[in-house]
Amino acid sequence: MEQEHKPALEGLVENRDVAQGRILIVEDDPAMQYSLSQALEKLPYHLHLASSIMEGRQRFEAEDPDVVLLDINLPDGSGRDLLKVLREQNDEVVVIMLTAFPDLRGAVSCMKDGAFDYLVKPFDLTELKLAIQKGMELKNLKNEVIRLKRQDRSSEKLGDIIGDSALTRGLRSDILQIAQKGHSTVLITGESGTGKELVAKALHQNSSRKNGPLVPVNCSAIPENLVESELFGHEKGAFTNATHAFKGVFELASGGTLFLDEVGELPLATQPKLLRALETRRIKRLGGSREIPIDIRLVSATNRNLEEAVAKGGFREDLYYRLNVVPIVIPSLRERREDIMPILHYSMEAISGKNRMQPLKFSPAAVRLLEKYSWPGNVREMRNLIERLLMLHGQREVQVEIGVKKLPEEIRDSVPVGIQDPESVEVLTLDEVEFNHIRLALNACQGNKSEASRRLGISRNTLKEKLKRYSI
Repeated sequence: MEQEHKPALEGLVENRDVAQGRILIVEDDPAMQYSLSQALEKLPYHLHLASSIMEGRQRFEAEDPDVVLLDINLPDGSGRDLLKVLREQNDEVVVIMLTAFPDLRGAVSCMKDGAFDYLVKPFDLTELKLAIQKGMELKNLKNEVIRLKRQDRSSEKLGDIIGDSALTRGLRSDILQIAQKGHSTVLITGESGTGKELVAKALHQNSSRKNGPLVPVNCSAIPENLVESELFGHEKGAFTNATHAFKGVFELASGGTLFLDEVGELPLATQPKLLRALETRRIKRLGGSREIPIDIRLVSATNRNLEEAVAKGGFREDLYYRLNVVPIVIPSLRERREDIMPILHYSMEAISGKNRMQPLKFSPAAVRLLEKYSWPGNVREMRNLIERLLMLHGQREVQVEIGVKKLPEEIRDSVPVGIQDPESVEVLTLDEVEFNHIRLALNACQGNKSEASRRLGISRNTLKEKLKRYSI
């Protein structure tokens, strides 16, 4: 009977181009195998078959299924024993127990051991499909929770790319165009604090992958001995304390976008493995032998000059070219000064709202100072400034104005004193102003009085009189 149905089963297993997951059927009755395969034929899953505990374990390790339909009575033992083994290897797998003999105590025991559901033969196939669907929903929810827990929350996301300068308009246009090419690998470069993660988020949200996960990883924050496990996952027993199988970010980002921030900080030993994953679209977990197909878009970012790193031997040249398929360069704030105040006001609204304070306003002189400041830390420095000013001067009921005196010293001292608030400027007498101006002119002309008088627009005799008056 097994031979009679085998060709049909093989067809069901192999011909699934739109599969979204894997189901392992561990059942020794060929007729039941065939019945289950026929019932699940139209579901978007690869089907794999096993007829014993030993074969079930082998198939499980080879295929890493999402769902296991497990018969309790098998030729070489009890499915309950296999259930414990499977759950030890992967506590995320959805196991649905199947039995021809209703047993309340057995059902309770299976559920305690981690079974998702317990169905008694003959069961309604609609009931089986519903159990599989609910199991996968639970599994996906758990994966989403894991992804959110790993997500780096060290910086807030603005949600939009703010500004109307020509550079910013060009950046938005590039993002929209590149986002539509959902598989192209992107490398985002720019100074620290320019908003590289914001651009990665915009790429994801405007792509065909927007309904999939966006998984951000800060490569510089991962200890070197854990980088490979974090990226590619590991199998149970791969190293000390690896008590369970662990999915890496490549698997968690399946169907969506993986964002590797500070990719230039990856250890050299890991770089060839990342290159191979990008070229083959497959990964191997640490300690595993099975190749797992990946369906992701990789977006990387760095504030390092990777070409210099390649020249110095700190970064692989082949990986650099593989990452830099589509480059995006984010301009610094000082390159788009007309965007400074729009970004500042947008950030002020967001941060003051979060802290339940009235947004601060800035005096005209403070605005001129902020617009002329070089912002070496870019948007991140701006947000830190806003938080500092709100903590020092913000109020819940009253809107406070920030003048030049309330700005940090590094901003006040970065530009000429003439644009500061009048009350913050030391008032000089006219004689003091003239004295300083003449002295500057002489210094600029290296003491040449004829040239200095020409530049000052006065005669040489008048200059002599003033030099005598001011004892210069």
